[in-house]
Amino acid sequence: VSAYRFFEKCPQAKLLFGWQLEADPSELSQSKTFRSQASLYIKLLDTVVDMLGPDIELLTEILVELGEKHWKVYGVTQEMYEPMGTALIEMFCEKLGENFTDSMREVWKDVWRDLSNDMAHSEQKEIECQRECLAQVMVDSKKKAVAKIAVSSDALPLGGERDRQR
Repeated sequence: VSAYRFFEKCPQAKLLFGWQLEADPSELSQSKTFRSQASLYIKLLDTVVDMLGPDIELLTEILVELGEKHWKVYGVTQEMYEPMGTALIEMFCEKLGENFTDSMREVWKDVWRDLSNDMAHSEQKEIECQRECLAQVMVDSKKKAVAKIAVSSDALPLGGERDRQR
């Protein structure tokens, strides 16, 4: 149920499982790949809950590495984490009904936010690095252009102080 909601909210994620964008999410139950991934997802959530608190540093390292693999190998982007978390919380609401209290909802939102931030860390770091590199390239390019202008302006009369002295 959570997966159907996820694919409704993030249809481009279907491509990660080898489906066409037009594929009906109800076909999921027949997919061995998807069932395997769903099982791993539930195990991940179980592990996350177990590691909260005493093993938080180790959990963070694991999630950063897992996120990097999902980004570089599978093509998961940071934009996909929010709809996945929303689908997860909606599933909790549906399955647990009134037992899923407002305070539980807020805790899960916080947990999901932290978990997804850890998993998206490598992609965010790479984007920041690319921005810094691009900014440096732009600065270097401007410095070269200014140098060329300075060299060529020595040969051109610009009507400035130099021309008045002639």
